[in-house]
Amino acid sequence: IMNEDFVPFELAVKLKEKGFNYPCIAHYDINKKLRVVIREPIFWHSDVLSYIDAPTISQVLKWLREEKKIHITVLVITDCSKDADNNICEEWSFWSFYVTNLNDGSTVYDDFEKIDCIEYQSYKEATLAGIEYVLNNLL
Repeated sequence: IMNEDFVPFELAVKLKEKGFNYPCIAHYDINKKLRVVIREPIFWHSDVLSYIDAPTISQVLKWLREEKKIHITVLVITDCSKDADNNICEEWSFWSFYVTNLNDGSTVYDDFEKIDCIEYQSYKEATLAGIEYVLNNLL
C-alpha cells in the first residue's frame, strides 16, 4: 500500500467525527504524519488528538456503501468547445463524480451537471472530492 492510497489527514478527522470505525493499518500521529503499521485501531484520548486512524480510499468507499447506503461513482467525461458554425474546435477529458442513494437508486448529486463543475485532473482527486461532498452535505 502506498501513501497515496490513504485519505489525507483532514478527511481522516472528518471521517472519525462522522462515525467511521473500520480497523485501519495506518494512522496519523500528532504531527499529522502518516504511519503505516499493523496494529489495533487507535482512538481519541480525553479530547486530545494523539493519533487518528488513516483509512484507505477504498475502505471509505466501502464504508459509505455498506454503512451509509451511499455510492460515489467516478468517471471520465469528454467535453469540447465549438465555433460559430458548431464545429468542434477543441476537445478534452477530465474526471468527475456523482453520488447515488443505494436505498432507492436516486442520484443525490451530479457534479458534472453543475454549470460550474470542477474538472478534476485525476481519479484520486475526483474520488476525494466526492467523499468530501458526502461528508459535508449528506452525513
